[in-house]
Amino acid sequence: MSHDQWMVPNRVKVSGTWNLHSALQKAALDFFVVFSSMSGQVGNPGQGNYATASTFLDDFVQYRHTNGMPASVLDIGCVEGIGILKQTPHAVQRMRAISIRFIEESELMDSLHLVIRRSRPELFNKKRPESVGLGIGLCPTKAFSQVQDLPVWRTLDARARAIVNYDSFEQSDSNAEPDSLQELVDELEANPATLKDPEFEKRIRGEVGRLISTYISKHEDMTDEEIHNITTDSLMSIEIRNWARR
Repeated sequence: MSHDQWMVPNRVKVSGTWNLHSALQKAALDFFVVFSSMSGQVGNPGQGNYATASTFLDDFVQYRHTNGMPASVLDIGCVEGIGILKQTPHAVQRMRAISIRFIEESELMDSLHLVIRRSRPELFNKKRPESVGLGIGLCPTKAFSQVQDLPVWRTLDARARAIVNYDSFEQSDSNAEPDSLQELVDELEANPATLKDPEFEKRIRGEVGRLISTYISKHEDMTDEEIHNITTDSLMSIEIRNWARR
């Protein structure tokens, strides 16, 4: 990422927010709401510039509070049917496959109503500055244990461990479905010669196809033939390599 690319979102968010802050310093405001992104909280591969700009907005709200001025921030996740997601259906399919829940318009408006009402600095505990913001859009659509390829933050971010651990505790080992692809990998590690077996190769292709199919909406209804005929793009290849490394 070049410096110019880094500055595109930062210049707009930093300069724009500071200009509004400066112009309204003497105004008797009831609220001052900034719209940020959940990427500032959990990151997003390839969008470090956008995540940094969002983190600035989160911190800027604390700055206004320390100066006795109203401020609150709404960190927004994925909103269905608008913006870049409306133009990239493949991205939407992948997000659904890893259990990302899309925000509805009514949820967004309810959240905005809440942060407007909680914008005054005296409503917050100065020892807990994280309470100045509200984040929406991180709740998964299903349990982590039911998702084959979790986002990085859900596996590495310590803040998500409580959710992951709770989900693991709730799941009974007796009800857990076997990971067929992992079993094949274990079998291959124990005896690499099995890779020369045409039947074993066919089993691997089938299980990899099932893994790829989870990135497609309504993959549960796909037949074995449809799974075997799935085509992959460069992004899907990256996801497969990432899974193999883990």
